[in-house]
Amino acid sequence: MEEKEDFIEESQNAPVSVGNWLLSVIVTSIPIVNFIFLAYWAFNKNINKTKSNWAKATLLLFVIILALYAVMFGFAMLSQPDMPMP
Repeated sequence: MEEKEDFIEESQNAPVSVGNWLLSVIVTSIPIVNFIFLAYWAFNKNINKTKSNWAKATLLLFVIILALYAVMFGFAMLSQPDMPMP
């Protein structure tokens, strides 16, 4: 049982290969699928620490950009007082 735990810990700290990074970038370029995979990579305990941290940072960046878009949309709506609301 201890060998399995050592293997998991060792694989979590091993460097992520270039091919793995390339596949990760390609998968995250697909809309909607990217959120699913990023959440899986960010919160799964068996994923490499480097990849997990990257996924968490990318998700955080998405949230920040979404919030900025919402603020800009709000300002755009407030700056058009004569525009009829749908």
